[in-house]
Amino acid sequence: MVQKQHNTGIKSLADSTEEFSVWDSIGGWRGIFEAVIPVLVFIVAYTISANLGVSLTLVGVIIVAIIVARLIQRQTLMGALSGIVVTAISVVFALLFNSARDFYTPGIFINIAAVIVLLVSIIILKPGIGWMLEQFTNDNAMHELFKPYMYATWVWIVGFSIRLIAEIPLYLTHNVGALGVTRIITGVPLFALMLLVSWLIIAPQRKKLLTNRDMSEK
Repeated sequence: MVQKQHNTGIKSLADSTEEFSVWDSIGGWRGIFEAVIPVLVFIVAYTISANLGVSLTLVGVIIVAIIVARLIQRQTLMGALSGIVVTAISVVFALLFNSARDFYTPGIFINIAAVIVLLVSIIILKPGIGWMLEQFTNDNAMHELFKPYMYATWVWIVGFSIRLIAEIPLYLTHNVGALGVTRIITGVPLFALMLLVSWLIIAPQRKKLLTNRDMSEK
């Protein structure tokens, strides 16, 4: 029996206007494992050994294991690709600067960039979350769903900002252990919350729009 593959991340918002599974949207146990384990391994290994090389090697092994496991099970790499790439870049940064703190540098800059891009999308009246969602649907509803798209985009701006507010002080004070724990807490749980709130904002209006369109075509 072939198991149904659920969309994850922003793409999951396009799946249904009737119900939303937070669990499926973050990829279930596999999604949590692939998002959390590399950071957790780095925290534990570095705390115990204080050896950057050993800690990064273990993270590299985890990345390879994730890729191999998906290939063996004939699962697409797309669901884990962004996490794998960011983790790999994080390893490279830590090696280049020979600093455990710099394992977290790419993630911080990615969040800063996300806030800037989404703010610009608000300013130019092309809400970023709406634009991304439109790529996965045939709704062509930027005008009709402009307000919910704007509100949802603000949800993500606030979410990324919370992550930065929590992480940057720890980053600047080189509190690597606490930074890692904070990265985990503001990772999957916050991501899941942003997805759920976005769906609650967009889905009712999207359902109403699609219903009206169906009625007008009859």
